[in-house]
Amino acid sequence: MERVLSAIAISLLAAGATGCKTVVVSYAAGAASSTGTTYASDDDPELVREAIPFGLKTMESLLHENPRHAGLLLAACQGFTQYAYAF
Repeated sequence: MERVLSAIAISLLAAGATGCKTVVVSYAAGAASSTGTTYASDDDPELVREAIPFGLKTMESLLHENPRHAGLLLAACQGFTQYAYAF
C-alpha cells in the first residue's frame, strides 16, 4: 500500500507541475490497481479495518475521473468485496 500511496502522491505533484491531468490520473489508476498483500499479511485487524476505507475512497475518486480503467475497476471490486466479507 505504501507503494500505491507514493505513486499517487507523485502523480498529484506531477499534475500540479505540468497540468496534464489525464496522464496523471491514468498513472495513478494503474498504481492503485496493482493490489498488494500488505493488508492480508497484517496481524492487526483493527488497523486494517480503519485503513482500508482510505484506499477504497481513493480508488473511487480515480474511477470518477477514469471510469473505464479495467484494472482499477477490478481492484475496487475486489477491495469492496474483501472489506465487506472481513468486516
